[in-house]
Amino acid sequence: EQLLEQIQLSATNEGTISVSFAENVEVKEEFVATDSLMNLGFLAETLYSTKTAEVTYTVAKGDTWSEIAEDHGLTSKELLNLNPGYDMDKLQIGEILTMSASVPYLTMTVVQQERYVDSVAFDVEYTDSPDIYVGDYRVTSAGQFAGLSLMAAGASLAEQALTQLVINLRYALMSLSLSQKLDPAIGLLERLLMAFLNTDEVFAVASSQEGMVGRRYYYGLMIAPYLGWSAGTVLGAAAGSILPEAARSALGIAIYGMFLAIIIPPAKKHPAVRRVLLLAVFLSCLIAWSPLSQVISSGFSIILCTLAAAGAGAWLFPREEAEGHGQ
Repeated sequence: EQLLEQIQLSATNEGTISVSFAENVEVKEEFVATDSLMNLGFLAETLYSTKTAEVTYTVAKGDTWSEIAEDHGLTSKELLNLNPGYDMDKLQIGEILTMSASVPYLTMTVVQQERYVDSVAFDVEYTDSPDIYVGDYRVTSAGQFAGLSLMAAGASLAEQALTQLVINLRYALMSLSLSQKLDPAIGLLERLLMAFLNTDEVFAVASSQEGMVGRRYYYGLMIAPYLGWSAGTVLGAAAGSILPEAARSALGIAIYGMFLAIIIPPAKKHPAVRRVLLLAVFLSCLIAWSPLSQVISSGFSIILCTLAAAGAGAWLFPREEAEGHGQ
């Protein structure tokens, strides 16, 4: 059994998936005549050698001498040596050619895994940004970048889905936070719909409202961005080839101004909000400017900073439950 394993091992490499014998090979314990005994070395030499066994091929319509030779790993001259007297230019359908005069004692079936690296065509869109130095670049979507890397590495669909879940987990945190501000009269199905349409902008605006958030207010708040994003995608795709580069760069940073307009007013009004905001900024910078940025994705960084800052805020600046109901 060890000898058979060694023979199989000799046909394996780092890309081998499985190795098996084509013949039915069995190891049995039984009594044999003394003159039939072989030592292990002679048996190994025999199994590694070849035996006389003719392999033939019947000529079919459309076959040529060179194609037959190539298909069987031979040159035209080698095939002629195995078949003396044949005319290479006048093959007849039904003729039987000898392909080999000897074959291995054991034939192995080897399943190999092969990897190919090939270029994939894709479009690259470059957008000027004031946040990085001239000549530097970055991918603007953590989810797309992670997904592309996983696909290139041959990751399974489950791995890709789990990665996207982690990167976008911040929306679950946003929805969980907003659920505490929703009117208690809003049922579970409506809450699920609101969570589905929740975005960074919706969360920021709703969180800045005093008191509870009512049904009509939230529907109006979330429908406008949803329609705006859909229409903006169409308009942006059309305007991207029309507007000058300066205008496209200005519009690219407009979203940062929108977020500043959302977070600055409550931060100026409430010291607790201001301190939590500064803590989140500090933690984000700490991750971005340290070696941690090499192992923590931007999406997961947002989650960590959000949990840490929110936890610290809840512990240091607890909020009373008594609030009025809004519409």
